[in-house]
Amino acid sequence: MHPPGARRLQRGDLVTTELTPCIEGYYAQICRTLVIGPPSRDQQQAYDVHLQALEAGLAATRPGITAGQLATVQNDVFRAHGLAQYITTEYTRVRGHGLGLYVDSRPAVQEGDATVLEEGMTIIVHPNGYHPASGYLVLGDAVVLRAGGHELLTQTPRRLFSV
Repeated sequence: MHPPGARRLQRGDLVTTELTPCIEGYYAQICRTLVIGPPSRDQQQAYDVHLQALEAGLAATRPGITAGQLATVQNDVFRAHGLAQYITTEYTRVRGHGLGLYVDSRPAVQEGDATVLEEGMTIIVHPNGYHPASGYLVLGDAVVLRAGGHELLTQTPRRLFSV
């Protein structure tokens, strides 16, 4: 998630990917992390926290919830794991955002955002952020809000990929 450099990837390095295709003028997005070689125990445990946060966020995603409430649900997972200091803007930007005509649309899924999520909105839920044991991880899925819940737009497994 930064410009390429001369350093070559090495065993144990994390590769974070936000794929953001534009299809007929509309943006979608998926976030996944992979590790070069097998993941370390710390990397897997950090990933598992992010997975819990994503699953909690997706479970809460429905019309009527605010973007701030959706962020809080995800951040509460990090708080429960003693990682409250890493949910600040110093370590992460948002826990998701709108998708559509722009890649990073409103609402910004961050605590305090009072935007009410409405049926038909398309957002990505992504608890991307820094973990002190592993570094920066990304994980997120795009959804369309539907009556009573949401429709998942991605089919890629939620796991820490290894190559």
